[in-house]
Amino acid sequence: MKADRLTCSQEGVRLDAYLARQLEGYSRAFLQGLIERGCVRVDGVVKESSFRLKTGQNVEIKWPYEEVRGPRSEVLGLKKGFEKWIIFEDKEILVLNKPPGLVIHPAGISWLNHPQAALMEAPLTLVGYLLKYRPEILNRKVPRVGIVHRLDRETSGVMAVAKTVLAYRSLTEQFKSRKMKKIYRAIVEGVVPNKEGVIKTALGRRTHSRKMEVMGGGKEAVTAYRVLRKASGATWLEVHPMTGRTHQIRVHLTHLGHPVWGDEVYGENKRGRSVGSRMLLHAYRLEFAHPKTGKTVHFMAPIPKDFGFKVRGRSRKS
Repeated sequence: MKADRLTCSQEGVRLDAYLARQLEGYSRAFLQGLIERGCVRVDGVVKESSFRLKTGQNVEIKWPYEEVRGPRSEVLGLKKGFEKWIIFEDKEILVLNKPPGLVIHPAGISWLNHPQAALMEAPLTLVGYLLKYRPEILNRKVPRVGIVHRLDRETSGVMAVAKTVLAYRSLTEQFKSRKMKKIYRAIVEGVVPNKEGVIKTALGRRTHSRKMEVMGGGKEAVTAYRVLRKASGATWLEVHPMTGRTHQIRVHLTHLGHPVWGDEVYGENKRGRSVGSRMLLHAYRLEFAHPKTGKTVHFMAPIPKDFGFKVRGRSRKS
């Protein structure tokens, strides 16, 4: 456990404000969380964020970077779980089947400036798992701990992680130039009438809003879809996002009039979570040029069991 020691030279400053000034790259909210967890002591005593420091007082920060909290059995379970997610791995890339519920990285920017801060998140984010079980990625100074793309917390499926700087540059460029082919599977509300189609709109985010929406002046977004199965009240789609905008699939399918089943942000949520236990969106296939060999490789993540729910009526092929 790494520790830093500081001597206060400011009279009456709040503890959290003092740390924010002294520790470049950490957000104040992150540091407040650190204080609340008892990782900061003033003259050997744990204090609250609002504590007013006096000149000459010693502030000690203990960074719990080397530990994953919990019983030994739980820690071992985390490692086994991580290993089970691996679809493919070599010296350049790591391909995972991300489970639903796993967040890719912590909120804020603290982890970008000091990646090991992600180890302090509970539960661990994917970045935290990579730091714990693939520390060579950080040791090689791969940007963003190898994260080249993201999946929403509830979205499951295939994800690629760069293990070297070469792989990071190659994969990010392939995403940027739209050479990365992504195929998703989604169950949406209602019966989609057409067998296939293309949704092309501009997407953007209004000031002070976290939600994306179809709007003039936004960035071009294109999504192709194909019906796989229909049932009373739902349709199973294959979805191909041809661009990579935030929440693109979810916004486009809602714009089509058929939001992803269980989407509590973009859907009207008339059905709630009574059928699917989460938003039923799955990254099924990923295809790209291998960063080292240049050969085309593709990886698939099996369809999760929760995609096999029964809807009203008998499921039938479209």
